[in-house]
Amino acid sequence: MRKTSLPTSLGPHGNQKLNQRGENIRALMNQLELRAISTFYQSKSYDTWLHPATKEEYQLDHFLIPKVHAKYIINVKQKMNGVPSNHAAISIKLKLPNFKFIPLNKRTSTKNEAKMINNKLLREVYIGSFKSSINDFIKQLEKEKTESSLPISPHPTPKDLEQLKKFIVNKAQGLAEETTQ
Repeated sequence: MRKTSLPTSLGPHGNQKLNQRGENIRALMNQLELRAISTFYQSKSYDTWLHPATKEEYQLDHFLIPKVHAKYIINVKQKMNGVPSNHAAISIKLKLPNFKFIPLNKRTSTKNEAKMINNKLLREVYIGSFKSSINDFIKQLEKEKTESSLPISPHPTPKDLEQLKKFIVNKAQGLAEETTQ
């Protein structure tokens, strides 16, 4: 039998039988903040499997939903649809928020939006100067490290990687501006 039901994973409804495997799954659900959402809705029956020999009913099937998305669930219930089987399906009814799709070409640009870079032109025309600029930048970083009194590491620091990233983006944008002029 279920010992204590934690509100983040199991609701007040559902089949109350819980074995060691169920406990393990519940622990994982709690860790990942998932809910067995069918246990939060009242229904006539929660059992999804009938043991062929003992005729004991079990609730084996669940929809595991992240806790933050549980607000979009309207109902979860067992569905038999008249098919003779020892398994029952479960259905879920959702109410998703209305998002208006705006095609990319109709979206308005923002001040923070990066300038469009023609990658084909960058690869075909400016690849040589682009590569040499990056190599020069890396050599400059290495030179600054050797001149500093800090210990030298063969691995780049996060600060080095961030500087390199900014340099690459700025250089690509600069070349993009040159091509549009």
